[in-house]
Amino acid sequence: MAEFYLIVSILSSVAIMLVFGMFDRYKVDTFQAVVVNYLTCIGCGVVLNEGMPQYSIESTTWLPYALCLGVLFIGLFVLIGITAQKQGAAIASVSMKLGLIFPILLAYFLYNEVFTIQKWIGILFCLAAIIFVSIPSKDSKAEGNSFAWNWSMLFPLIIFLGSGICDSTVQFVEQRFFAEGDLEPLTIALFGTAFIVGGSVLLLQVMLGKRSIDGKSLRAGVILGLPNYASIYFFMMALSHDKFESASSFVFVINNIGIVVLTTIMGILVLRQNPNKYVWVGLGLAVMSVLLLSF
Repeated sequence: MAEFYLIVSILSSVAIMLVFGMFDRYKVDTFQAVVVNYLTCIGCGVVLNEGMPQYSIESTTWLPYALCLGVLFIGLFVLIGITAQKQGAAIASVSMKLGLIFPILLAYFLYNEVFTIQKWIGILFCLAAIIFVSIPSKDSKAEGNSFAWNWSMLFPLIIFLGSGICDSTVQFVEQRFFAEGDLEPLTIALFGTAFIVGGSVLLLQVMLGKRSIDGKSLRAGVILGLPNYASIYFFMMALSHDKFESASSFVFVINNIGIVVLTTIMGILVLRQNPNKYVWVGLGLAVMSVLLLSF
């Protein structure tokens, strides 16, 4: 079952990217869709939990972590959007995915995982693969962008740190406070906080006349929320499974590599994209990374 959880999490993450890719074509208001997406995630958690979980002060020592994660989720999304517009989606993607370094190092220093030379080489290949796959082609709109200094130049660094903190915090909370199969209360609190923050901003914008409610965007948010919840839920189930309990860094690496590789393949087969030479180098490095980390 551990492998099943990880595979479903990866496929769900790829589905998120495909849904986002359709937003521009159908003129979806991304922010509205994201807010409704969090509400959908709450609904999924309530259904799986067979009702709203009962929170008490004694049993929710993890709640401050969930609240911080909720705020980080909505904030990082905004920064990723700005970075993709100003500096290119490739830079935003690399900044986000390189955050996997944090949970890997956390597993090494805090959870005393055994790291062989083979594992360190596999991790290096993993990071190199992500960078190569994310290099834009010459006809990419990211090519030729101006890199004159402005505050947005700090956004990739913030995304890198923020995504790393998010992954590490999820890893820490799951291992310290939750047993296998007892994750719905955490996910409901996490997405609930993100919905409250995003919903408050959306409501304020509507009241000030800066944004109007769009039914199409609300429906798109529901569609987005289903794979979004599945990606988080099944990823945490994989982390908490006995088979991966002492190898959490392996889960993070395979999850990130799987998303990058499958998204690239989907671009080739479904979207008819023409990958550049860096993509093929990255895919080769990804395969080598998985082999090194698996044996």
